[in-house]
Amino acid sequence: MTATMKRIGLLGGSFDPLHTGHLQLARDAIAALRLDELRLVVAAQPWQKPGVSPAAQRLRMVELALEALATTEPALRARLAIEHCELDRTGPSYTIDTLIALRAALGPAPCLVLVMGSDQWHNLGTWRRHAELTDYASIAVARRDAATGDLPASGPLTATHGQTVSFAMTPHPAAATAIRAQLRAGQAVGPDLLPPTVLAYIRAQHLYEKNPA
Repeated sequence: MTATMKRIGLLGGSFDPLHTGHLQLARDAIAALRLDELRLVVAAQPWQKPGVSPAAQRLRMVELALEALATTEPALRARLAIEHCELDRTGPSYTIDTLIALRAALGPAPCLVLVMGSDQWHNLGTWRRHAELTDYASIAVARRDAATGDLPASGPLTATHGQTVSFAMTPHPAAATAIRAQLRAGQAVGPDLLPPTVLAYIRAQHLYEKNPA
């Protein structure tokens, strides 16, 4: 891969809610993979996660987090973007459809990199047409601890697609399921887990409350 070839990372998720762990993953992926841009792909209808919050609310939480980064971490904000393609489609949000659409829109030149956590990697066999993902992008898996297990080896991205690599992620305590449980239980959630702008929106919208008004 030439030095001038653009590297575009794709970090998909329901972002229900977007939390500081997502942002740490973004930081580490950008640095380790030398990404020019990382797009947060908000799933409209995540088929393996029924019962998620409405897509418009999840999108707004991502927007608020990025707006705050413009002040707190402008260098990170400059590399992040929101990818709307799944929000613009009808039906379940399948990653293979997203990669096909983005490759068609961007052409063959950019290096597309699907960024995921190790839990998603281990679940990849359940994804729709999972064997075809690397026909359109490479896959980069975050290593959250020293144990690599059956994760891909670390290494540089040298092609526009077709590779599977891993990279180190700084350990982070945030997890969406646990955060929703804390909010539902009325427990405090600090800025180490949620960006303050996201938490303020959650409170205003009464998201994740046990008995919302």
